[in-house]
Amino acid sequence: MSTILKITNPANELVISSDGQGLHCIGRAGLVELVQASGSATARSPGRRAGYSRYRINWPGPVLFAVDLPLGKRVGILGAFQVSPGVWEVRCHCGTDADANQFDITQYALDVWAYGVPQTPQTGMVFQIFKPDGTLAYDLTRPNILFPRAFALARARSSGITIPALTRPVIIGTPASTFSAEGAVGVHTYDYVSQRSMWRRESATVVKEDVVTLQRYQYFSEEPLGLGEGLELFNTPCFLIEGATLP
Repeated sequence: MSTILKITNPANELVISSDGQGLHCIGRAGLVELVQASGSATARSPGRRAGYSRYRINWPGPVLFAVDLPLGKRVGILGAFQVSPGVWEVRCHCGTDADANQFDITQYALDVWAYGVPQTPQTGMVFQIFKPDGTLAYDLTRPNILFPRAFALARARSSGITIPALTRPVIIGTPASTFSAEGAVGVHTYDYVSQRSMWRRESATVVKEDVVTLQRYQYFSEEPLGLGEGLELFNTPCFLIEGATLP
């Protein structure tokens, strides 16, 4: 069946479609663990590893995570997965005070929210939109419906991305660019480094892509092992939302 409802904004951008699926904030994920960077970059594997924080939230369906953008900190999502039925976990980076190897010395807890699809229709005074097959697509009376305030591609290392002057900018999506390399530092001694891009909000209206080191170590071999050398640059879709009213 064809689409039976489309709503666009003045820029002719599609806002609501009955073929789509409306998301709303299901809550804030709870902090499980905060780990600081540890180890020595010149030691054998695992060497020095970046810090991180872990968060969990319960929801029966798929989720989409949104993270705060604290001013001056390097922020991003390292990974998200379902640890058991209905239990979702996300691992994040939120650091500052980078050392000579681009490891963030201090790791901070981060505000993380999860968005999900309404599972069942509400009753009472509601405004709901259903798909042509009769399943619920949007429930616009639920709090914190996902309506992006800006959209960007995460390739902003040099000039940065100009964002709207929001009360509390929150982002969905993390730069996916990665870098890994190894090089000789002595006789049969090699240095391996793995890096990944993160967000850094430099001002109220400027966000840049910045690189953090996730792991670095040295190993001994007659020749380099070729541990995933390479630079991968990705254009990653990211959505900026207003976080001032989030729970």
